[in-house]
Order: sequence, then structure tokens, then C-alpha cells
Amino acid sequence: NENNLIRLVYSKSNRGPFMIDSYTNFYVESLGYGVKFLGNESLNLPTMNMIELGYRANISEKVLVDFEFFRTNMSDISTFEPVSFETDPQGTAVLNFAYLNNDLKVRQTGASFNVNWAPVRALKFRFFGTVQHTELEDYDMKISPPGIDPSTGTFKLTTYERQNTDHTRTPSFYGGATANWRPLDRLSVFAHVYYMGEQTYRHEVASYNEEIGSTTIDPRTIFNLKIGYEVINGVNLFVNGRNIFNSEQDEFGFTDQIGGLYLAGLNFNF
Repeated sequence: NENNLIRLVYSKSNRGPFMIDSYTNFYVESLGYGVKFLGNESLNLPTMNMIELGYRANISEKVLVDFEFFRTNMSDISTFEPVSFETDPQGTAVLNFAYLNNDLKVRQTGASFNVNWAPVRALKFRFFGTVQHTELEDYDMKISPPGIDPSTGTFKLTTYERQNTDHTRTPSFYGGATANWRPLDRLSVFAHVYYMGEQTYRHEVASYNEEIGSTTIDPRTIFNLKIGYEVINGVNLFVNGRNIFNSEQDEFGFTDQIGGLYLAGLNFNF
């Protein structure tokens, strides 16, 4: 009926092909070594299958709720790896890189909610959040990089250790709330709080040196506030604070900490 909606969705999508993946073919030489980069016209396209079950309800004129459960499966992920080592007719050692499909499968299960509440006409709240869990199957963790074995003088390709593991680079929970208050026709107050759970950022370097290649990003809460006043029609005076409590926690691995940003000004709408 008009106040209750149940939805069931199944979808399948794939990434489009890229010319560089399929047709790369170039060679560079430096310090007596050669590197050849090769495309692969037989690559399978990365594919995601998703199923979603949702429910939306108008509980009353003041409350709207929406819940959904989802499951995604991703496969045929492409990667660019060293695949062989050879010596060309001139005696130059050449390392060949190529695009390949690996056996990795990524499965994510989660649930989201969204609640809109308007206790009075001039005040509106929104609450939202997502809980998720991501698993990796047949994940090839790099153990050692390609290079020359000093003991034998021969070239070694990358070595891997296949494992099934949880994916911790995405937070297990993120969400927040907003409040929009208009105490006067020309005055508006908008507040926003956002929370993101713990994540582990892992750079390629971590495959060979975990200490310098990975970092844990602690849970982070950000508060934003904007107040606007329409002085005359089309002219708005505003003050805007983003990260108003000046939290300097890391937001992304190995990047600058982002502090508070405080703005004030006029908007002209013609």
C-alpha cells in the first residue's frame, strides 16, 4: 500500500573494458635491464552480483523509516603483475608484466537504515547508518617482491601466500545524523554529525614491510554546523563550520591531518 513498500532487487553489473588493459604493448630499458608491459585481450571483465531486500514505511506523517539488507559478490578482478623473466637476443634481461584475472572473490554482507523524523514543521531530523562485513576468498598476499636473488644471481618473480581473510580496509560501521531547524522564515540552522569506524589502510609496500606500509585509522567523528540568514530575497548571509571541534585524527592513510574549516560570507542568487 502507499504507506508500506517491500522491495527485492537482484542485479549484475561489470566494469567496462579499458584499452590499456587489453592493448598495452611497450618496452623500456634502464641500467642494463628491460621491462615489457603487455595487455591481455582475453581478460574477463570484473563482475558484481548483488541482492538487496528492503522495507520502507510511512509510520506517520512525521516519521519515515527505510531498512535494507544487502549481499554482493565480486569476481574476475584484474591485476597487473610480473609474469615471466627472459633474456632477449641482445643478452638484455627483460621482466614481463601483464594484465591477468586473479582468483580473488570479494563478498560483502551488510544492512543500512535511514530514519526521517519531523516532530514539528520547522524541525527535521535524519538518522542513517550502515553495518557491513567484507570477506576475501583466495586472496594472494604478496610475500616478496620480484628481484635478483643475490645468492644465485638469478631473477625471482613475486611470491604469494593464498589465504581467506576479512577485509578491514572498509569500516564495519559508518553513519550519522542531521538536523535542519528553521525558527524563522529567513533563518536556518543545519547541524550534521558523521561517524566512521576503524579501518586499516594497507599500501602495496606492506606486502614486504608491514611496519611502513600499513596503518590503523581510528574511529572518527566529525561535527559540522551551518547557519544562514536571508537578508533580502536572493541574498543570504552564512557562517559555516566544518569539523567545528577541530579534530585532527587521520582520515586516510599516510595523508595530512585535516583540521577545522570556518567560513563566513554572502550568497547571491539571481
